Amino acid sequence: MTMKNSTKKKTKMPEPPEKGFWGTLRILFSWRSLLLGIIGLFLLKIAVTTDRGYDFVYNRLLLTNWRYINKNKQFSLDERLFAKLGFSYAIMAQIKENTPDSAVILFPKKEYILEKGSQEIRPEVAHKVWVTSFLYPRKIVYEDERGKNPFFDKADFVVIMNGKGYNLIEYEWPEKGEYALLPVKEEMLHRLLKK
Repeated sequence: MTMKNSTKKKTKMPEPPEKGFWGTLRILFSWRSLLLGIIGLFLLKIAVTTDRGYDFVYNRLLLTNWRYINKNKQFSLDERLFAKLGFSYAIMAQIKENTPDSAVILFPKKEYILEKGSQEIRPEVAHKVWVTSFLYPRKIVYEDERGKNPFFDKADFVVIMNGKGYNLIEYEWPEKGEYALLPVKEEMLHRLLKK
């Protein structure tokens, strides 16, 4: 038996990419990455100039807030938020300061919050996600959620806004103001007054 000497072509395997800092730089500045980056920036520029939503987010929210923060670096975060959000932020700060982290906070109906009162309330206060972003880990419930939210009956405090919400407390409050934070149950009121 004779064996034939077969010659196979050896294919050259590609070398693995360099690891570490220089390998990362080489990948970042490869022609493909640069081309995709330029295309992405071009599409972003088109979106910002033609779509009102992107224009609003970029020019009104991002740039305006960035300029405001840089211009007012001497102010604390609380002072900047109060300057931007006004009375709405003051309400959120009072609730956060005067309630425990485990509290369930009950707000009046959203339509009552949006009514004109002596103070301007931002419409965001009627949105649970916005309010939760300030008051977390407290649970937020609106009067509109009666029967739908299991935390409704477990509410600890009621926020009175525009004079609405007194119907949610279990006792008669003598001084009915336009804005207040009151406990739902009379026993809690007595405990708080004893402190």
